[in-house]
Amino acid sequence: MQDLEQLKVFRGLTSRQWLALSLSGFTPRQLAACAPLGADGLFTPGPGLVDLRRLGVRADTAEAWLSFLAGEGRAALVVDKSLAWLDAHADASLIHCCHEDYPDLLLASNSPPLLLYLRGRVETLRMPAIAMVGARNPTPQGRRNAADFARALAQAGMLVVSGLALGIDAACHRAALECGHTLAVMGTGVDSVYPRQHRDLAASILENGALVSEFALGSRPLAAHFPRRNRIISGISLGVVVVEASHKSGSLITARYALDANREVFAIPGSIASPLSVGCHALIKEGAALVDSPDNVLQALALTPAPAKGGLISESCDLSPDLRALLDAMGFDSCSVDSLCDTLGLSASRINSALIELELEGYVQSVPGGYVRLGKG
Repeated sequence: MQDLEQLKVFRGLTSRQWLALSLSGFTPRQLAACAPLGADGLFTPGPGLVDLRRLGVRADTAEAWLSFLAGEGRAALVVDKSLAWLDAHADASLIHCCHEDYPDLLLASNSPPLLLYLRGRVETLRMPAIAMVGARNPTPQGRRNAADFARALAQAGMLVVSGLALGIDAACHRAALECGHTLAVMGTGVDSVYPRQHRDLAASILENGALVSEFALGSRPLAAHFPRRNRIISGISLGVVVVEASHKSGSLITARYALDANREVFAIPGSIASPLSVGCHALIKEGAALVDSPDNVLQALALTPAPAKGGLISESCDLSPDLRALLDAMGFDSCSVDSLCDTLGLSASRINSALIELELEGYVQSVPGGYVRLGKG
């Protein structure tokens, strides 16, 4: 952050000026390199392309900036529209890199954005944050693990950060909102929600958290946006918890960013038969911390454990001996009725009857091809 100390000369810039810089492609380090010009010097037609390049500004950024100063280019067209939208939404803010609420951890990461567009509660940015990411099509157990961890971490006073995606992200946001706060980092502008089916979830987050994005208003969900979003998820957080991930999962990108920024990486192990456990197991082999309880995460971060049971699985259970035997025989992999019949030597009708009872009690869940045991019990 030492080179970013020079940013203080730009603290007095207006929202319009910050927007123009961001839309032109400036990063905090590129802006810091322009400190010798001063705020006034940067916003006059004085510096030329050669001057900016000599200071360390990228060619595309320098060209875009000179176009803005000449009243041309994308930035000149978009700035006023963006200001109008921000003025029309009372819950919207611009958090630039010199703003008191810009997260220190994010600014210290390898490639922080110049500014964040924010909707919701600005004060959440000052909370200790933990990122939680995982598969878009998780297993029932993965979804449950995500919710249990997010709920406990939020209850312990942490800001649960995720990406508003389907699956694990959504489970984490919803569970965190039950007893705490959550932050959704978006791959679009904050004026639109992707995926569309998460509009209600986004509205709930605005009440007890925030939506943030580095992307300009009106930005669409382009594929290239999501790796960039992931670096903010990790950069803003003390650590990243990966719940479930295939070997090509975008969650692994988030974990790599976290490692690059010297943040903690935690992985929840799963079944060796599940393709959604491959990514977590690979991270553990590479040195990520294996966690089977939210308290593992809190202790690693030197935070106070939540006032709840440490593990996801209860030691006591009120099931009958027959139902307990069936539950134990299932393990934690998906299994068919036929396989349970073979293991226990019981008829299909008895197994089906017992499984229905266990499902009604919340111990198992039906999945294509059979049943899977949940964390309860």
